[in-house]
This record gives sequence, C-alpha cells and structure tokens, in this order.
Amino acid sequence: MDWDTDGETGWRIDTRCGECGSRDELRLSNQQAASFDVALGDQVAMIAQAADLLEAERAARDLRSLIEALEHDLIGPADFAAAPIGNP
Repeated sequence: MDWDTDGETGWRIDTRCGECGSRDELRLSNQQAASFDVALGDQVAMIAQAADLLEAERAARDLRSLIEALEHDLIGPADFAAAPIGNP
C-alpha cells in the first residue's frame, strides 16, 4: 500500500491484495482517507490479535511437550547444556 497526497483535499492510495496480488488505485477525499485509515488500523489490530493468540497456543503446546518429556525422563539437564566453543 502506498499513500500520497492528491492536491490539498485528497489522497491517492495504491493498494495490492495480499491474497491474489491484484492492484488498484484509489482517489479519496481527506475524510474518506481518514475513515479508510481507521478501518485499516482496526483490521491490522484484528490480525495482530489473532497472531498473538496463535503464538500463545503454540507456546502452550511446546510447554506441555516439555513437561511430558521431563515427566517421562526423555530429557534431562545435559540436553540443555551449552555447546562447547571451538570444535563442534
């Protein structure tokens, strides 16, 4: 997305669909551009919230796997030791 002024009372906004790649050029008034910006911000916030939820779910799965591995003695402290520096 690329924004640029279109005179003193408007904006030219070049958009590209992230799914299909199609492009469009919008010419909006200042008021329309402000509304567009708010809607875009809302959508970005929804995507960020969904990504945060997915990350939290992944972290919870990883933690459950770690706990299970520890409970069954599949891993121990030596598995977390730092690798020696120098010769691999």
